[in-house]
Amino acid sequence: MANTALPGRVQVVPPIKGVFPLDHFKECKRAEFAYLHCVKKHNGETYHCSSLIKDFLNCRMDRSLMKREDLKQLGIPDTPEQTKNQFFFQFKIKFVPILCNFGLLLKKIIKFLNLGSINYYYSNFLFIFKNATDFIFENLEQLWKVFFVFDLKGKIKMAGREKGLIQRIKNKTIKKMAQDLLPVSRHEKEIIRTVAKNQVVLIVGATGSGKTTQVPQFMLELKREQVGKSTQVICTQPRQVAATSVAERVAKEMNCSLGSTVGYQIRFERKASDNTELMYVTEGILVRWILSPEHANFKGFSIVIVDEAHERTVNTDILMALLKKRIQMSKDSNNKDMPFFRAVIMSATMDKNRFQSYFPGNPDVVDIPGRVYPVARNFLSEPVQDYVKTAAEIAYGIHSSLGNESGDILIFLTGSQEIDDCIRHIDDLKRGSQSPRELLAIKFHSHIANAKQDVFRKALSSQRKCVVATNIAETSLTIDGIVYVIDCGMSKQKLYDEAKHVDALEIRPISKASVKQRVGRAGRTKPGMSFHLYPLKNYEMLENENQPEILRVSMIYETLCMLALGIENPLEFDYIDPPSETTVARAVNMLFHLKAIDDKGKLTKEGKHLTDFPLDPRLSKALLAASKYGVVNEVLSIAAMLEIHEKLSGRSDSKDNNSDDDDNNGDDDNDNDGNGYGRRYKKGPSQNRPKNPMKIYKHCDGDHLTLLNIFNAYKHKHFQESGYYRDPNVGHLERADKIRGRLEFALLRILPEIKTSDQCDYKSRHYYPNILKALLSGYFLNVATYGYADKYWTFRLASLNDKHKVVEFLDRAKPHRSSVFGGNKVQRRPWVFFHEVVVQQTVFLRILSAIQPKWLLEVAPDYFNVEQLARDKSSVASILRDLRNASS
Repeated sequence: MANTALPGRVQVVPPIKGVFPLDHFKECKRAEFAYLHCVKKHNGETYHCSSLIKDFLNCRMDRSLMKREDLKQLGIPDTPEQTKNQFFFQFKIKFVPILCNFGLLLKKIIKFLNLGSINYYYSNFLFIFKNATDFIFENLEQLWKVFFVFDLKGKIKMAGREKGLIQRIKNKTIKKMAQDLLPVSRHEKEIIRTVAKNQVVLIVGATGSGKTTQVPQFMLELKREQVGKSTQVICTQPRQVAATSVAERVAKEMNCSLGSTVGYQIRFERKASDNTELMYVTEGILVRWILSPEHANFKGFSIVIVDEAHERTVNTDILMALLKKRIQMSKDSNNKDMPFFRAVIMSATMDKNRFQSYFPGNPDVVDIPGRVYPVARNFLSEPVQDYVKTAAEIAYGIHSSLGNESGDILIFLTGSQEIDDCIRHIDDLKRGSQSPRELLAIKFHSHIANAKQDVFRKALSSQRKCVVATNIAETSLTIDGIVYVIDCGMSKQKLYDEAKHVDALEIRPISKASVKQRVGRAGRTKPGMSFHLYPLKNYEMLENENQPEILRVSMIYETLCMLALGIENPLEFDYIDPPSETTVARAVNMLFHLKAIDDKGKLTKEGKHLTDFPLDPRLSKALLAASKYGVVNEVLSIAAMLEIHEKLSGRSDSKDNNSDDDDNNGDDDNDNDGNGYGRRYKKGPSQNRPKNPMKIYKHCDGDHLTLLNIFNAYKHKHFQESGYYRDPNVGHLERADKIRGRLEFALLRILPEIKTSDQCDYKSRHYYPNILKALLSGYFLNVATYGYADKYWTFRLASLNDKHKVVEFLDRAKPHRSSVFGGNKVQRRPWVFFHEVVVQQTVFLRILSAIQPKWLLEVAPDYFNVEQLARDKSSVASILRDLRNASS
């Protein structure tokens, strides 16, 4: 309708349909400007501006600037909601092939999330379909923005003509849908809101809920909102494999390269950059960071996530105390301006009441259900003698009964020796049998180089995976396709014997919480089954929770760390479960003898140096002592090899240890080949050579020098040339080489005057004794003498008073089968020092080297004070007195 109220206005004749005359009086200029601005803002994609184009066209029709028509006929819907409906109408009618591909899209989601096959359970398909379609509807604008563009007439045009771009968009969409299908994603807003309001939050997420990968990403977004990109989010893991694997997974989900936004650091290995905002680390790494001034009181960290808190490792409990201290600082009225900081404690099976009572303010708890199918649990009627063989038989029985049906198997055993035996039994059962699928047995423990690639790689359609693992597979890791779990009910645990003053590894029953974690590995993709190799009554006798590790270790390194943090009395440290006073007193006593603390309990200069190494204080002491004896290079190599020694000496080669093949048991320290290799076997026919490098490059004086020989042979390329040792273990030696480099860097920071490039005189008769003396400087408390019953007897010196000591024999043990002294017919050396104690069916000493008793008086004169042993009538005291008298 024309507006005749304005002077000079001429009656306008309605234009022909489709002709747009100029708006000379600018009556619709505001609506036109709003519409054009919206189109420009959205890069020409007009469907975002449907309401504005409606206002603009109505304005023109009301003022007879165009013929009035139904907007729907022009392709303009009445509401934005109708735009979505129109999109789906056009989508279904004109893009039927794309609709067909929707099923393939769902299939990719199933495969990405390991949700199982839709052929198994119809309800499973409906669940996936519902969540996938919900995601599409909820994110419709984003999806059609990247895939389609509407023009004014409602036609759909494909956006992003390049196939590569479209494929990347599809992949990114599938990943996002996969993440949103995880149970934890339904609680994203609740988690972010709760953490934003509270300094400590407990998250109890069932196995398979996705908490390990998704919660750190939620926290990253919260951190960016609060403080930007200047600080980091830290997520701790109890095991190295978990830290690296989860970091790789999250980097893939976030579409970034590992080491950029997402990184990790484990012992002697780091992949991160200055731009890294989310770090996955082992708990020990974070404790070491807090020791440094750079990160004191969690400086530089905005959110710390402690995952798998139920395991209650020593470092977990120390972190809890440090977090509590940091939170109390924030709550202090004098520290209102402290930076944003939050602590998130996560687990599937932790005692949340215990943690709530420990932290101030009774922290909030977020419960997350898991995406778990029912798992039928089966127990034996009676205990079995050989659970390793029984596990192999059950695994093969499952495989045979399934035929061509899918479903992988996971077996939990205690260590590499049992794993090797189990796989050997499985191989025996497979011989001569016929099955539609091949049973592929895979080892999975920390001693296997590149174990992750084999375990997480999807098996072929003609194969079934049978993963035989230690408790490394118990938490944080999800192995695709696992439907059946076989649980031996045991694990190898660290123990500290207060009476004998020794750390040991012992096979012991696990807790009910650990059983729940193991059962949770099944039931991820379809209903599963678990087979427990013990009776139900034995299960009911298990402890509910794992015993805190802090109650069963020696606390030497931990006590040193607390002293470095300025805690004068470690007994006053705010533990969740404090260790016994006797254990802490023993630790302080050992640190005193290592000269790490003075007689007043204060940290010495040498003690501060010991904290700079990520090693046991005894080995760190040996590194510092190496400069005194001029064997720094050698002790650095041995220290690095001690980190990987278990990976080189497995039970698969233990049969060689019982053979009478030791023809080099002399005492000649000069027997070497001029390159520092020491005594080793001569080359022979390839088929006759033992596979274990501890036997090939053995040194007559023990395992430490044998490890040095192995490392030197690797550095001089003898491994490749000799053909002794092809293969998997070269990767471990490469890691040892990297570890050595890091230790050398740390040592040069402490003692810059040391020249590690200096060459030693290999032919000197003092060469090997000096190496052993340097090592003995740290391990003089781990000494044993050969006695009756073909056993070594460990001992210590106990103080009766200020003037008198007495030799106290602690235990008798045999050399470990992996030692060069471990054969049945090997000549025993009268005095040795050892690296650690292992308790299996009997007590073993692992990594032994022969020493001369007079060296004890040289490296630790204060501890082996002969005058204080005047009243002792033992053979050890008599020998030490005679040596002192002879030297004087």
